[in-house]
Amino acid sequence: MAIYSAERPGVYTSYAVSGVVGAARGGGCVGLCAAASKMGVDSVQTILRESDAMALYGEDTAGCRMMGMVRALLAGGAGKICAVSVPAGTDAAGYGGAFALLENADGIAVMTCDSEDAGVHALLLQSVTRASARGRERVMAAGAAVPPVEAISRAAGLNHERCVFVCQPAQAGNDAAACYLAAGVAAAVAGMSDVSAPLSGGALPGITSLGGALGDDVTDELLCAGVTVAQMSGGQAAMVRAVTTRTTRDGASDRLFHDISVILIIDNVLGSVRDALRLRLSGAKNNAQTRDSIATQTQLELSLKRQQGMIDRYDPPVVTQDEADPSVCNVALDFTVTRGINQIHISAQIQV
Repeated sequence: MAIYSAERPGVYTSYAVSGVVGAARGGGCVGLCAAASKMGVDSVQTILRESDAMALYGEDTAGCRMMGMVRALLAGGAGKICAVSVPAGTDAAGYGGAFALLENADGIAVMTCDSEDAGVHALLLQSVTRASARGRERVMAAGAAVPPVEAISRAAGLNHERCVFVCQPAQAGNDAAACYLAAGVAAAVAGMSDVSAPLSGGALPGITSLGGALGDDVTDELLCAGVTVAQMSGGQAAMVRAVTTRTTRDGASDRLFHDISVILIIDNVLGSVRDALRLRLSGAKNNAQTRDSIATQTQLELSLKRQQGMIDRYDPPVVTQDEADPSVCNVALDFTVTRGINQIHISAQIQV
């Protein structure tokens, strides 16, 4: 585990996850970077209503999907959008600059963009991981209308627990772009009232149709490879299952972060502990009394998360003074994340 290295006082977190045999931080805000027909102000803009976006960016034209994505996000449950516009045809470097603006914004739960370029998606993931390391935890949702074999390859290249990648096109604006499906997924994640609940079968209200159905075998292959797919059900688009691209670690199969809910729970728990302990930072002395108080407060937070059903169990936190730097207080946590049910297997012995 690596703690973010900085001289600025603060409360920082890191985590390592291991398997267990046996047994909102969906804040509602989505960070969006997309091409707009009218550039508006070249900075982060807060969008609460469709009219807000229309006044800034205008209706979509060829190569511009800002308004279509805004509509998909708002219809899908996003409570707020932090948007940065780019000109149509912007290259990866241009998107990277836009991501940098959103990287420093607080309260963003999910990031998404209109680009289907693999290089842009890699830059988005880098921005998401940097922001998360600095206590602004978030995940990303990106899409591309590519064949299944290429989608599997792209997911393998991303291979990260904070990344959701979709490959189907979806109808939500002036064309059937895959970014609209990514926006629907982003809105569903940001709008979760319980981050421990699986998103299997989750409706995507902002998506009116999908550009082609995937067969069962292809769907299973994509999900196994870390690609999120959707299907039409009763006239409504819905996620089959929300998975992350994290499928391997050091070349070996790793499904610990397969469901997006795992990283969301981790962010929620560690974020709550960090927020609670930040109140104790000012003027605190690194002595036994303070460390006991920190341990008590941390255990209270873990107990609350267990009552909320986010974690199954936890060990009492261990709070120590750092040997190398006496001004650092180390808080060691050990807890088990609650896993949602995605399948029920029935076995039967039948006699006739």
